[in-house]
Amino acid sequence: MYVYAEEIFMVNFIMDYMLAHFVCSIKNHRKTKLKCFICALIGGVYGVSSLYIHMGIQHKIITCFAMGYIIDKSCVYETVISSVLMLLGSFICAGSITALSYLCSSQYISSADIDYIIVFFGSVAGLYIFDKCILTINKSADIKDNIIRAKISMCHICTYIYLLNDSGNLLRTTDGKSVIIVDKSVFSALCPDVDVEIVSDDIKRVREALPEELQKRAGIITAEGITGKYNMLLLKIDNVKLYVDTGTEISPAYVAFAHIDDERFSGIINMNLISKEASK
Repeated sequence: MYVYAEEIFMVNFIMDYMLAHFVCSIKNHRKTKLKCFICALIGGVYGVSSLYIHMGIQHKIITCFAMGYIIDKSCVYETVISSVLMLLGSFICAGSITALSYLCSSQYISSADIDYIIVFFGSVAGLYIFDKCILTINKSADIKDNIIRAKISMCHICTYIYLLNDSGNLLRTTDGKSVIIVDKSVFSALCPDVDVEIVSDDIKRVREALPEELQKRAGIITAEGITGKYNMLLLKIDNVKLYVDTGTEISPAYVAFAHIDDERFSGIINMNLISKEASK
């Protein structure tokens, strides 16, 4: 029986393209044809290389990590999640192809092929457990007690926080964009090299103390509280991803910094305003 390199390439190319598309969907990540194509190309080259070079599990892991990095390189956590999904998915595809090939033929199943089928069922179980234990945190409607998990990104740095969905947050920018109020600790996570106390009575002085690149993103917004009106530092950030329903992304987003003393959440968002803006 002859195995042609172009056939192996095409099978792996199609399989990994579909897997990349699946991973983007299950992570509520924005899908791009270029990302899926690059992952498929890597998978095709890996498949052809395995005909001429002995490939161990370590090579498969490295290949899947490369694909995971291409799918989502926002931070190490997201890259690892994508890589594990690609690895489990590839095992499932390999096991199912092996099982189907023997169901359609009269050949006896060898011990090596039995291992593939065992890996298939193990990967299905692993994917299920992975989804329940980890991905549920990412993709589920995490609005128990109106708490939403979010990823905030700026200048290639991201941090994960929990936001309280509160319709009382009516803050808007001058051009009508809704503002998310977050704790001052979020600023330290996004700008670890900037040592500025951003919650102060003199916000104008705080803004002037910021580095020049941040001053271009910064502004001042006035909020009205129980004790009266007060100013907060307003910052334009690159992206906020909300892990609710099928996923919602706000790009760019505006956040205002305050002192939020609550262990359950680090920010306040008005999902009603966000939904209205998204529907426009």
